[in-house]
Amino acid sequence: MINRAIQPAILPIGKIKLPPLQELTLENGITLHVINNNTTDLIKVDLIFNTGAWYEEKMLVSYITSELLTKGSTSMSGDEIAEKLDYYGSSIDNENGIKKNIYNIYSLSKFLDKTLSITADCIKNPTFPQKELDLLLKQTYESLILNEKKNQNEACKLFDELLYGKNHPIGRYVKSSEFPQITRDDILTFYNNGYNSKNVRIMVTGKVTNDVINIINNHFGKDNWGNGCLPIS
Repeated sequence: MINRAIQPAILPIGKIKLPPLQELTLENGITLHVINNNTTDLIKVDLIFNTGAWYEEKMLVSYITSELLTKGSTSMSGDEIAEKLDYYGSSIDNENGIKKNIYNIYSLSKFLDKTLSITADCIKNPTFPQKELDLLLKQTYESLILNEKKNQNEACKLFDELLYGKNHPIGRYVKSSEFPQITRDDILTFYNNGYNSKNVRIMVTGKVTNDVINIINNHFGKDNWGNGCLPIS
């Protein structure tokens, strides 16, 4: 029986072996980073766009745009998108950052083609429904009010403001009393400027076969898509 009153020995960290990183180029010039792990049939595809808050002219536009991409396309409603992803046991998560918006797509290998077909439709053909925009703005505003009552959140905001300055993208924060009036046109402008094949990198991890690479190329690498102008940096 383990005596938990005695501290376990502290051992040096052994040799860490990182998996090799392979860099490929899709037909349209998109860089594809590959980390192969042959032990699992789960595939993770990351779409990395340089469209974070650094590039927005109105605060929250980057976040709202990224959140709305999966809420409706020209061929599916938001509910249909969610239902189809659930059917395949797949998911799309969104990371909204300062200089990047990242879409993490998880799928079993056998459903990757179906999953990326849904994802590509969301990324290339979003409709940004006004109803979904209004709902998200309401939820964001209510969440902001709650967070302003938490001392830890306010302390983090003050630290960033003092370190970077209130006008710096990292140091500026939305206040409930100054909540921006975001319109659908704001969303469309930001989307058109940044979501395109010239402003994205892709990373795939898992059991990456030639079939997996071909599927990714078929959905995102066959032609140039989008008409944005934000440069990769």
